Amino acid sequence: MPRRTAEDARRTAQRLVEVATEVFIERGFAATSMTEVCRRAGVTRGAMYHHFGDKTSLFRGVVRTEHERIRLAIEQAVQNENSDLSRIKKGSRAFLVEASGSRSTRMLLVEAPNILGWNEWRQMDQGASVEALREGLSGMVSLSELEPLALALSGAMNELAVWVARHGDSEFALNSATSTVDRMIEAIFVNEG
Repeated sequence: MPRRTAEDARRTAQRLVEVATEVFIERGFAATSMTEVCRRAGVTRGAMYHHFGDKTSLFRGVVRTEHERIRLAIEQAVQNENSDLSRIKKGSRAFLVEASGSRSTRMLLVEAPNILGWNEWRQMDQGASVEALREGLSGMVSLSELEPLALALSGAMNELAVWVARHGDSEFALNSATSTVDRMIEAIFVNEG
């Protein structure tokens, strides 16, 4: 049997993450079977264990990929904005849209802290969402205010994303959550001026 190339291995790992994302979203972590993930991905269990070691490691890869997907959506949402204030508002809305969608909420904001543990999840969240906020706020606040403000906004938006996802009227909830975050941001920066 011919040896696989590094590119083949990368594609296999990527395919496993893509399929596992679908299955984790459909079924949740506990009800997801690695046999089903492998079957849907068209790979052997040995290949899955070679790349990820166990179900939790595969889930970790999925969570990282979802964080990256949200980070890219935020970057895309703010790329044409000229002011710091409009960038932070547009980026916050993009986060709320992406994180409150059925694709991410349960997996990123409910299951991941439980499956990976609070410290690991928090580190991943800080490397993605909080970092995006730090970047957006860096020219707007003093260095001593940057970290606490980024953490406060991130925590508020994580809670709002869960609220939006669980609300019966998601359009109303998303608009309400976005308006609330906008008011928080405006209140902070009106006082700065």
